[in-house]
Amino acid sequence: MPNASLFVVYALCGVLPLVLVAYVYEHRTKAGFRGMLLLIGGFSLWSLSLAVFYAVSEYAIGLTAANLRLLSVYLVVVGWLVIALEYADLAEPSRRTVAVLFLPAVVLQLLAWTDPAHGLVWAGSTFESTWGRSFGPAYEVHVAYNYILVGVVLVLFVGNAVTSRGLRRKQNLALFVSIVPPVIANAVFHLTDVVRYDVTSLGFVVSVFVLTWALFRVDLLDLVPIGRKRALDEMTNAVITLDTNGRVVDFNEAARRIVDADDTHTGQPVEAFLDPLSNVSETVRTVENAETELSVSVAESELRRHFDLTVSPIRNSRDATVGRLVVLQDVSDLKERERMLRERERELDLLRQVLTRALRHNVRNDVALLRGYGQTIADESDGRHAELASEIVQISNDLVETSDKARTVERLVDRDRDVTSVDLESTVEALVDRFRTEYPDASFSIAVDGDPVVDTNPALELAIQNLLENALEHADDESTVEVSIRRDEGYLHLSVADDGPGIPASEIDVLERGEETPLKHGSGLGLWVVYWAVEMAGASISFDTSDGTEITISIPASDRRAHPERDR
Repeated sequence: MPNASLFVVYALCGVLPLVLVAYVYEHRTKAGFRGMLLLIGGFSLWSLSLAVFYAVSEYAIGLTAANLRLLSVYLVVVGWLVIALEYADLAEPSRRTVAVLFLPAVVLQLLAWTDPAHGLVWAGSTFESTWGRSFGPAYEVHVAYNYILVGVVLVLFVGNAVTSRGLRRKQNLALFVSIVPPVIANAVFHLTDVVRYDVTSLGFVVSVFVLTWALFRVDLLDLVPIGRKRALDEMTNAVITLDTNGRVVDFNEAARRIVDADDTHTGQPVEAFLDPLSNVSETVRTVENAETELSVSVAESELRRHFDLTVSPIRNSRDATVGRLVVLQDVSDLKERERMLRERERELDLLRQVLTRALRHNVRNDVALLRGYGQTIADESDGRHAELASEIVQISNDLVETSDKARTVERLVDRDRDVTSVDLESTVEALVDRFRTEYPDASFSIAVDGDPVVDTNPALELAIQNLLENALEHADDESTVEVSIRRDEGYLHLSVADDGPGIPASEIDVLERGEETPLKHGSGLGLWVVYWAVEMAGASISFDTSDGTEITISIPASDRRAHPERDR
């Protein structure tokens, strides 16, 4: 007898899951999408077919609805199974796999639609038999088969919830909980006489709310698992898992390539598995925890390869050793780069020695002779010849200075990067006293605000010396050079300011870039000495050329107590 109330209830239960379709479809590229779509389709088809079944009295329509409900069972169960396989990191079912899972459904549908001829599903062709509880043997097998699949799904979700953490655990627990209500409702309908009607749809309502919570609160379909097997196979490092007896349990694609292994190597002793790598095999066999570097020949190449070998124990939750993890990291390219770097360092060292010898001896001695000859000509001639001779003397002096700067650069390169306490005020005062002798008409001022002692590299003195020298050489004879030292927000700032013409923008650009090009290069080595010395000291440098030139060196300064012996 048709029942309008049941029709409304089942119809509502069938429409409710469809509200999730749009959101699920937005995640169609994520793991779990196909399973979730099958699940939603199964929920709706199950309830809507029952709505029709309980609303009509015609045999043909009722039988059609009953057969569609059988199909919906497989949509639901296969949907849960697909999600479980992906979220348990066991497989990523392809379309072909899903099609195979539906083969029992196809067989059952053939039997259901031909039931009037054999009665294997609905036990007869009368409408009353499908309405009641008279089921054929094929139907009973169908119920048992799907309960077994549901049991497998429950085990997978529980196991994955136990081994995962954070959102992954909450996702698997939510999926587990979503199964329980419809399974209980279905079991009550099939195994007891408590209810006359199929109440599985009411369980689906609970499932929809649980899945909605999982989708929007724990990022189900948004934060999806990445297969561990796939991740391992994508690794460039060879990874081998051993049991406590030293037998190979698993290995990734990189390990397979190195030893030319196949699936038959699983279960072999590690000595046999790593036979192509004899020294690796010996190390792995004799140690439980090790990290070393080895050079071996591998099957995929005739060249020698270098590997970093790591052997570490695998422990369970009770901290008992259950196996070992062997990781071989191919560092051959790194070793080749190290070899090339050492070769380049030797070449550069030889070049430095040759250039230093040439600058310090050959060039310097020849320039000294030129300067002497030029001075003699200047003293013994007049007019144009005397001017040209004086120019020769000045150029010779510049070349000698450049040679001295090159020697300074060499000392900077060879200097240790040790850190010591440097009193910047005393350093500046000593340098200023020396430059007062060379530039008697210049004016100097030193201003100190705060403790001038800082822990830094002594090479910083070369930077200060060249800043003062640069300020004096490029200004008038009566120039003013101001040096200020101040401590501010964890830094000690040393500034050298002059009233000269300022450093050309091209010079500053070269220093800020840290390299010279054919189009942009400095005119000397002085500022490069400053740059390298500041870099060695772990400091930074800045320029202000708006009014003369002010160059500031900022040295990181840890908090330190003021020196009691210094009375400011």
